[in-house]
Amino acid sequence: MYVIFDIGGTKTLIGVTYDKITFESAVLPTNLDFKRALLEIKETVQKLSKGAKIEGVVGGVRALDKDKGVLHDQPHFPLWVDKPLRAELVNMFNAPVWLENDAALAGLGEALAGAGRGYKVVVYITVSTGIGGVRIVNGKIDSGDKKFVEIIKIITPNNNEPQHLESYVSGTAIEASYGVKAENLKDSKAWIEITNSLAIGLNNVIVQWSPDIIVLGGGVMNSPYLTISNISSALQTMFPASQKTTVAKSVLGDLAGLYGALEIIKHQTI
Repeated sequence: MYVIFDIGGTKTLIGVTYDKITFESAVLPTNLDFKRALLEIKETVQKLSKGAKIEGVVGGVRALDKDKGVLHDQPHFPLWVDKPLRAELVNMFNAPVWLENDAALAGLGEALAGAGRGYKVVVYITVSTGIGGVRIVNGKIDSGDKKFVEIIKIITPNNNEPQHLESYVSGTAIEASYGVKAENLKDSKAWIEITNSLAIGLNNVIVQWSPDIIVLGGGVMNSPYLTISNISSALQTMFPASQKTTVAKSVLGDLAGLYGALEIIKHQTI
């Protein structure tokens, strides 16, 4: 049996798989206290696994230093920074642990089992508590360009001052700018501004990486005001050359990261 997980800014998904194809999963709020979060993960795995032997663990978390198995300094998980995440999981489950960036896992899932299936170059962008993204080439995570994390965040708004995409369209930014959470924002004018900012960011991605398809996931994409139709229209109006790239919404939703973890289990030695 293998354990798979996806730790997001607001919720954590945990699953177990016996056949590397299907899985049983559970969701819990992400605890920002590192030690308490580990205990909650352990308790959830124990309930799902029912005592079965764990052969390996694969999971995603944002701002990851893969070599060290810790999180970088970043605002969403301040109490997790520099904590020995991989080492703690190895000790907890007595099994090898493979950690990957959460957006990269979700992108891998979408590319091989979701909206990006059949495309050679897939870019996945998660519009959630923060902004994350990855490029998948021929079914593999492309980590060749370490600057992609920054490329995906930079846009140039109307005042020509470089800003981060995350400061315009993430759930955190929307709440800070408009005073309500994205799911409660009903102001259509505000959503036009958000849509246009996202379109500018997508154009930067298209120019830099020439994807065949961009798949958009994350909780903010669940807003009825932030539709693929509106995003594509804004993108094509502002940047006509971008229309060669397909824009689609995630079909795996919150489970995309778990499907990506399954792909790691299938093709890597855990």
